[in-house]
Amino acid sequence: MRHWSTRDELRLSALGIARARGPEWPVEPGDVREAGEPAVVAGVKGTWRVDPSLAGQPFTGRAALLSPLDRLVYDRKRMTELFEFDYQLEMYKPAAKRHWRYYALPIVYADRLIGKLDVTADRKAGACPLACGCAHLALVTCALDRA
Repeated sequence: MRHWSTRDELRLSALGIARARGPEWPVEPGDVREAGEPAVVAGVKGTWRVDPSLAGQPFTGRAALLSPLDRLVYDRKRMTELFEFDYQLEMYKPAAKRHWRYYALPIVYADRLIGKLDVTADRKAGACPLACGCAHLALVTCALDRA
């Protein structure tokens, strides 16, 4: 049992906050079980587990483009509940059903997910046109300037 509790602690440390029972991931379970300490997130139902080593620590945000497979966005339910952000990898959808192009990247700025950025190479034109969608366009501009 100690083997799994160590893995649960490592998983929670990587996530920062998670439900005790998480989604199934292809490589390993998404559960953190009893790792960390119980926490309540204002406005979100249920009990969460939080890594106690992260509580009360100063946080310095940054701007970054995330992989569509990053654990921050992989658990869509967690992402929606904590960040009120909707993201779905659309590369497997038929082109006519996509809202975005093939590979939109989530944008994280400080402690929020603020938008999606899609870059597609147009080799004939020698350009990379950007498609960006977000609720906070000023933050995306600032994030892209800092990145």
